[in-house]
Amino acid sequence: MKSKVFASGLAIVLGFLSPIGLVAGVSEVAIAQTTVESEKKLEADQLSQQGYQKYKAEQVDLAINHWEKALILYTEIQDLNQEYKMLQAGNYLLFFRHVY
Repeated sequence: MKSKVFASGLAIVLGFLSPIGLVAGVSEVAIAQTTVESEKKLEADQLSQQGYQKYKAEQVDLAINHWEKALILYTEIQDLNQEYKMLQAGNYLLFFRHVY
């Protein structure tokens, strides 16, 4: 009788612990993804700002280069607003250079 109760109790405990382990593993992955996305966002923001500085210094080719790199990162992290801004800025410069 005691062994059946023990086995039932053990099954219940293992049943509760198993989902906790899975949730912990999932949350660690989510945190790692968030950290990677934050780092990519920071890098993309820096590239965007550098592109703007190059644009102001009339270094158009370098500005486009920075904005293209930023666009790739924004696309990877699915930041649609910034993605749109990079496309808009790049198209603006290409239009005025008559590259279309």
